[in-house]
Amino acid sequence: MGINVIIFASEIRPMENWHGLLEISAASEVVDKVILVGVIDNNFLQDEKVTHKSKANIQEILSSRLVFGLPAKYIYLKFLNILSRKCIFLGTAPGKVTKALGSFQGSKNTIPKKILTYMKSLISHNYTIAQDFDDAMYLASSFGQDVKSYLPIGLPKNVQIISEFLKDSGERKRGILFVPTHRWDGNSSIIAEWLGNEEFIKSLKKFNIYYNNHPNEEDKAVIHKSVIRSENLSGSVWRNVDILVTDYSSIANDYLAAGGKNVIHIIPDLKEFEDHEGRSPLSIDKQFPGVRIFTKQEFIDLIENITDFKRDTIDINEYSNLWIQKILSNNQVQ
Repeated sequence: MGINVIIFASEIRPMENWHGLLEISAASEVVDKVILVGVIDNNFLQDEKVTHKSKANIQEILSSRLVFGLPAKYIYLKFLNILSRKCIFLGTAPGKVTKALGSFQGSKNTIPKKILTYMKSLISHNYTIAQDFDDAMYLASSFGQDVKSYLPIGLPKNVQIISEFLKDSGERKRGILFVPTHRWDGNSSIIAEWLGNEEFIKSLKKFNIYYNNHPNEEDKAVIHKSVIRSENLSGSVWRNVDILVTDYSSIANDYLAAGGKNVIHIIPDLKEFEDHEGRSPLSIDKQFPGVRIFTKQEFIDLIENITDFKRDTIDINEYSNLWIQKILSNNQVQ
């Protein structure tokens, strides 16, 4: 007999993470039933294991072994769980973030935030999923937590991206996805500025150009009319991506973890970004996996020389079984 899983989609960001959780849970032989909770669109995995509800009751939560994204109004269940230990409560990091976080952001990390974050880490059977152990260590040190409150088993969004890679027919124009990170108020990314330049766009004419703005900010960027905004696509953009371009976003690590190859960071304004957002303690190589670019011409020259567009793939069923088992067999959740 397998386990039940409940996923509160509205509490998990970005969307790729709860999509990935759904795919993993449905694919795993260990899981019998999945309840997806939230008011969401219909663009999610349809599977006989999956039941979609706009709301969940207490009994459905307590009968689930794995509870992803429990809303704050149910926090008392985490404390009751200290005695029964029937549920394992899990949140997900939005990505493998390498820019300044927590205490490294200085004044942005207030005393009340520090206390609340620390208290959460003391609740038994309450974890955050991290990409890997380095990610867990950085998150724990940034927020003053025990590293054991993180499970470094790979973010579920990896599986969602991989599943989209597998849908790629290959019969298409090569695609470049530009993804700038969130910035301070009133500031536009250099990526958006470049995508508004007609000469720059002309130099990339042999590619389809996609643009995805950060979900936490209003998109005021004025980009060229030929650039395809990912939110306007009927399906996921990932099946069309051969080259990922970002500045300071964790999306670079997501793409690489899913088997992507070509990552480019545009960072001529690094010092200005650090002045506003804080300075990461990580090395430059760890902050920016892939190639670092400072000018348009460097970018154009690099793009012209990329010839390897292959992606690594995995067996999603095998991966999903192993992923769930890692949670269940963790010595902190026996």
